[in-house]
Amino acid sequence: MTHHEKDPMARRVHVQLIDDISGEDAQETLRFSLDGADYEIDLTAANASELRAAMAPFRYQGRRVGRGSGSRSGTTGSTGPEETHKIREWATANGYSPRSRGSISRVIRKAYEDAHA
Repeated sequence: MTHHEKDPMARRVHVQLIDDISGEDAQETLRFSLDGADYEIDLTAANASELRAAMAPFRYQGRRVGRGSGSRSGTTGSTGPEETHKIREWATANGYSPRSRGSISRVIRKAYEDAHA
């Protein structure tokens, strides 16, 4: 069989995320830890935002632990590239001057979370 012929045994797998709270189509999977246990939950954008807002005051006062935690001043919790991009866009539109690369300052992150709480 040449590489141009289709394999009759090929299959396509479609993964559909379902919000573990509402049962609606989910847009993302969030990971978090509590009391030494790690959790993963699929959520709609609205429910993910609600979870982030509920956890924000605790994240800001907490310390990161584990792989890559370090004690870099001026940074808080882990943020994925999409969220980091959203924060930078929001910060620029709201009079802040975020760095174009690297971590987002604690001041900007807190302002963003406060605006979205």
